[in-house]
Amino acid sequence: MFGDVIVFGVGHSGTSLLSKMLHTLGWQSNDADEPFAESVRMRELNGQILATGLTSDIRAAQRAYFQSLERPFALKDPRFVETLPHWISAVHELDEKPTLLMITRDREAVIQSYLDRGELVDGQPGTRGRTVSQLLDLAAENYERWPFRKTSLRYERLVEAALIVKQQRKMRHDGGLWL
Repeated sequence: MFGDVIVFGVGHSGTSLLSKMLHTLGWQSNDADEPFAESVRMRELNGQILATGLTSDIRAAQRAYFQSLERPFALKDPRFVETLPHWISAVHELDEKPTLLMITRDREAVIQSYLDRGELVDGQPGTRGRTVSQLLDLAAENYERWPFRKTSLRYERLVEAALIVKQQRKMRHDGGLWL
């Protein structure tokens, strides 16, 4: 059986697509919202961490949150790029540690996505007071700091794989592919 996964990446890098795929494959979505596949409770906790830092109340809420989850889970919140270090102690207490699955995407494509949606920080693409470049650098730093299992994949490869599956399904439907 596959274990728990934390989907990690800067917003607009494919985290929603990856999370939805994992949920379709059988990882538990728990309280993930429909449009972004983000855990509502994790988003709330990350918002509190960003506002106040890690407090004893938030630590207790993190422990309770992890205890409440159906497993195996696939959790995602782009705020993890900024808050991941504040989750390490809570993860350390788990019997089975989740794998950090980082998704990366071409930098210019991420920047263009922020621009297309009008998400700017001081005239530069970004969110929550950080530019995309700052978020990408922070994501790389925090990925390296993660002390447990981790792996990464490219958004472009994920899309290629999805297109191959789609093409093979069409060929099977049309009678041209036998498996």
